[in-house]
Amino acid sequence: MKVLIVGSGGREHAIAVSMHKSKRVSKLFCVPGNAGIAQIAECEPSIGVMEFDKIVAYAKEKQIDLAEVTNQTMSRKAYMKKWRNLTDE
Repeated sequence: MKVLIVGSGGREHAIAVSMHKSKRVSKLFCVPGNAGIAQIAECEPSIGVMEFDKIVAYAKEKQIDLAEVTNQTMSRKAYMKKWRNLTDE
């Protein structure tokens, strides 16, 4: 399973470490990520956590199976709406 983590802090790093250990995860991605996460995942620092359309496009390009949105300042409802639109295509 390909997993995308959205965020760049310590919480996201801890999630990345845990997911990296899982046998179910075949590839780990993070937007934007950080130096620690980049050691175990493919990061895309040019995309910010609030750039919904870019994140969805990136997820589609990478054929993401699961996305973990952890940033407390972002609207989970906005992400859910974008993900629904992605799966409807």
